[in-house]
Amino acid sequence: PTYTKLSKVLLGFLMYIWVPLVSVFFVILYSYFAKIVITTNWPNGGVSNWILGFSLFGVLAYIFSYGKLTKYNEFKQKFFNLFYILEIPLVIMLFVAIGLRIKEYGLTENRYAVLVSGIWLLLISLFHIIKKQKMLPFMAYSMLGIIFISFVSPLNMYSTSLYSQKSKLIEVLQTNGLFVDGKVE
Repeated sequence: PTYTKLSKVLLGFLMYIWVPLVSVFFVILYSYFAKIVITTNWPNGGVSNWILGFSLFGVLAYIFSYGKLTKYNEFKQKFFNLFYILEIPLVIMLFVAIGLRIKEYGLTENRYAVLVSGIWLLLISLFHIIKKQKMLPFMAYSMLGIIFISFVSPLNMYSTSLYSQKSKLIEVLQTNGLFVDGKVE
């Protein structure tokens, strides 16, 4: 097959810059994960952002390299198989981190977005591990489904977070004796 200059540049970027960077970042995230598990001390935030940023970078690289016929196909296939397998423990860590925040402070639009992003990452990781084919259409359709649920459905991020924050406020007011018989005193 013939390659355009852009394809060669993209392939070079993926093979010689992205793969080493993602490998180093995997080591960093897994070391951080091990530290959290060993010390049982969860940080005050940031874990979700690191995982989502890293995952987005990985998913975009997968999309950009999708369907490119190269002499590196076998390596690319093995690398992305490993990427999606190693993604699952990180997504579980994301769920624990965001779950702790939701339990403590309630569900906000940002936490809702992190939660549904984590669900999407888990879905595409499992799909890639199990199916290993036609991944790009599944990614697109599942993303459209997540967007529909997040913005249009009755479980959209705004109404869900409003209900959660209202419940959290009432709980705090009741705990402090300021909400009695459905009224703020």
